[in-house]
Amino acid sequence: MSQDKVTESSTRSGHTHIFPIQHLKWIFLIGLIFLAGLSCGKEARPPKLAPITASPKDPETKRTNSPIVPAPELKVHIEPPVVQKGESALLVWETRHVDEVRFDQNIGIVDTAGKIKFYPEETTSYRVSVHGPGGKLEKSVTVHVSETLESSISQKDLL
Repeated sequence: MSQDKVTESSTRSGHTHIFPIQHLKWIFLIGLIFLAGLSCGKEARPPKLAPITASPKDPETKRTNSPIVPAPELKVHIEPPVVQKGESALLVWETRHVDEVRFDQNIGIVDTAGKIKFYPEETTSYRVSVHGPGGKLEKSVTVHVSETLESSISQKDLL
């Protein structure tokens, strides 16, 4: 055999073995595959996906990352809605999803829920505005003041 086709290897016992170069190529190739397998044994991560963007033509694919902000809620009323001059009434309110509650008629900013006792001299409307992350809301309530008991009863019957 010629030199380029075989190689000699000696063992401890002094015996010489002849390996064809083709065998050495296979051993080398298997070793490379083994090493490649070791380096690929790391934990594989899935590829990063591109975010979904809305297309103006397809509104169903529209997605936003912003949280839904609820609109402000306001319940307001006057108890009783009709009083005689000199009697008291209560202005009562409750809110949700608001940061600020403001009444006109020199009342100003108040808590998000409460009651105010007052003595109206005449029929008066109160406007309340609330502000929150979801927007602004305004409502108005009116207390009716009567001069006599009879007119107070007739107005209550009409309500």
